[in-house]
Amino acid sequence: MFLRRLAPLSLGVLIAILTRPLAGQSPGTIADSYRRARTLLDQSIEAHGGLASLQAAGTFRARMEGTDHWRNQSRRVEPPYDPEPWTGDLWVDVGKSRMVWTNTSRFPGGFQNANRFVIDGARGYVATLRQGTHSSAPNRTLDSQRAILFRLPHLVLLAARDQAASLRWLGPVTLQGGTRVEAITMAGAPGQATLGFDPATHQLRALLGVTADALVGDAATETEFSEYRRIGGILVPGRRVARLAGEITQDVRYPEVTFGGTAPDSLLVPPAGSVEVPAPAAVAQVRELAPGVRALSLAGSWSLAVTFTDHVLVVEPVGNGSPETIAKIKELEPGKPIRYIVPTHHHDDHSGGIRHFVAEGSTIVTTPGNRAYFTRMAAARSTLRPERQVQALPAKIETIEGKRRTLTDGVRTVELYDIGPSPHANEMVVVWLPREGVLFQGDLLNTGSGAIYPSTANATTEHFAEWLGRQGFDVKVLAGVHMAPGTKADLDTAMAKRAASTGGSDR
Repeated sequence: MFLRRLAPLSLGVLIAILTRPLAGQSPGTIADSYRRARTLLDQSIEAHGGLASLQAAGTFRARMEGTDHWRNQSRRVEPPYDPEPWTGDLWVDVGKSRMVWTNTSRFPGGFQNANRFVIDGARGYVATLRQGTHSSAPNRTLDSQRAILFRLPHLVLLAARDQAASLRWLGPVTLQGGTRVEAITMAGAPGQATLGFDPATHQLRALLGVTADALVGDAATETEFSEYRRIGGILVPGRRVARLAGEITQDVRYPEVTFGGTAPDSLLVPPAGSVEVPAPAAVAQVRELAPGVRALSLAGSWSLAVTFTDHVLVVEPVGNGSPETIAKIKELEPGKPIRYIVPTHHHDDHSGGIRHFVAEGSTIVTTPGNRAYFTRMAAARSTLRPERQVQALPAKIETIEGKRRTLTDGVRTVELYDIGPSPHANEMVVVWLPREGVLFQGDLLNTGSGAIYPSTANATTEHFAEWLGRQGFDVKVLAGVHMAPGTKADLDTAMAKRAASTGGSDR
């Protein structure tokens, strides 16, 4: 029956039908893969307004507003994650190599951020608007700013066309929300990108990737565009949703996109009254706070290493610098294993290096509510950023019961206090060495290189100051993950500036 239905077809047509690649099949050669990817790209360029219109749309302003969903940065370990407002205001003039990017965001616990990043030809600066400071950032190009510029799909399509020789067809891909797209890849600074197109409308539907996530290891990243409308003949999205490992991390709307015009001159220079400070640099440091007690900052964040008679305890397995910290401790204390690792709280910038210590045989000491989280983190594997262990190692975990635990060898004593619920995390550990008068904390006071601004203290800092005021500790050294070691006077100064400038409000 099948052959009789095909009988009217010529032999040549029949061969063409039987040998034509089916939808979803991999092309036979690299050239085939390129041609198929190029066809998808050209169709999308046409659907978005045509090449001439997209190339003419190099000057625009886009305002965005929405919500961050703080995965691995919320007060709770598990979802639902804390939502905080986010805004972005982007001015671009491709012809003049000019970009002005202003964005605001918040972290749970009263942390407010407002920053401006400017590229104007070879000039550039970064301003921290709430602190009233800025630093020079010259010789940065628009091409290096994909993470910002790719918030507008037409710039993605033009970048892909410029990298045409690198285009390759991947085939059908299912987005984490269930939508099916046709995917291609492209190369170019700062790295590979994967584009997903709607098969019916040819709209650019998603940007896809894979990253090393502290919690789950290799993880899919996804930015999905939707609710397109035409502005000046060009398709512009009304919504952008970002996901990591299947969980929404940001949901943003585009209330205003206008083509033409240029950024006001007032935005091309630092704000009036802003103070210029040197650009921050990660400088390797080891500071002895007391005999056998060291603060180590080997990749931009500080950890604490406490030497006991036959072992070492480390506070804060930061996401950057843990291998260097381990190597330095072995150099400073040869033959003494790192027996304990104490994260102050679960946020991944404070705990993301935990697998390096698990590989050393270290026992994690944490609060009861974080046990499952750190068990999962220790078991995760990343082929993008492989850890030392090549097989799953069960995490050894001990907990701080009753809000307090003491570790001692009869000579050295370390006290661990859970001061939560903190406005920043429901379970928050502070480390106190009573004999040495050293107090170590994470995110409760952040002074960077030591400068204290009215915005340094927030609700999280206030909660910490109130707790500390009840303890009666004789604090000689106050150290932290995001502050160079200082004294309790730093906390007092920050709280005084908070009271004088805001009356204690974080809004």
